[in-house]
Amino acid sequence: MLIDAILLISYPFTVLRIYQLIRFLQDSNPQNTPVRLAFYNYLKSEVDGNEPLSQKLLEDFFGQCLEYPHWLANKNHLGREVLHILQNMNSFFVHQSFDFKNLRFPQDMQVFEMENPKDILQASERYIETLCGNLDKYRIVSDTSKRCYGLIARTDRSCEIHQLDRKFTLRDGLLQPLRKDIILYYDSDFNLKQDVVQCCEIAPYLLCYFKLTNKSLVSGSLLRGYVFQKLSEFTAIPINQCGRLEEYVRRLEMIFFEKNETLLQSTPGLSSETLDLTEAPDQKSMSNQGEFENLISQAERALKTSFQEDKNLSQLVERFKTYVQSSTQ
Repeated sequence: MLIDAILLISYPFTVLRIYQLIRFLQDSNPQNTPVRLAFYNYLKSEVDGNEPLSQKLLEDFFGQCLEYPHWLANKNHLGREVLHILQNMNSFFVHQSFDFKNLRFPQDMQVFEMENPKDILQASERYIETLCGNLDKYRIVSDTSKRCYGLIARTDRSCEIHQLDRKFTLRDGLLQPLRKDIILYYDSDFNLKQDVVQCCEIAPYLLCYFKLTNKSLVSGSLLRGYVFQKLSEFTAIPINQCGRLEEYVRRLEMIFFEKNETLLQSTPGLSSETLDLTEAPDQKSMSNQGEFENLISQAERALKTSFQEDKNLSQLVERFKTYVQSSTQ
């Protein structure tokens, strides 16, 4: 194949690309076994196929699998079949190979499910500390489902929000979250970082992997269940057209970022400056009725999703609605 030949010239005898593993799985009828199907679906939906195959990718896959009771009960079978796939792949690509000798397979992983919220919080805090540099800062919060979220503020003002669940495992003698890749990355302006794979779990057993472009459009997919079935896919659309994703992101931003900054991102144009129009209606403001109605619609959506307890926004919306109603009479 031409692409393979070009890659062999650029990366002689070393690098295997993810797309090559995807193609290898596709040619081996991935629907034949749940392990193959889960591996194939995960690789197709989660990553950039041109990236090199890495042990981190495989570790993330195993971590996501072992979150499910099905794979936790069948981790020996999961590990043996993936090992068999990797061995066959190395035999198929004679001039390239993937070194997995230091990879810990599921059958060798111990999974601990913590019950005490204090233990979960402390273990999460210790893990987040290992990710921080000397001058980085962090904050940990927990919710009623015994899930923790850790914000890391880097010295370059970029941020990360890590989702940390109650399941942990040992890696190199250290207690770490079973799933380490559920992360949202932000730039120094508290906007989701562009051209980076973002991952979140917007509902139990419902993963969303997505990327933002330089036009702030999102592309990604929703994966459901233990074989990572693609529930839906979206390409180059505004995030406010991905209702469940937007709701999840806004809820986390409400926890960690300034509320009025998030509010301005969620409902652009709805501000105290705009509100001044309600106190002195004139012909110009009357002509903007359609724009006001659109702003109200956005704000009411925010109230139903991310800002249920925001009394200021609720009062602001009511004042706008009163103004628009009076202007039509």
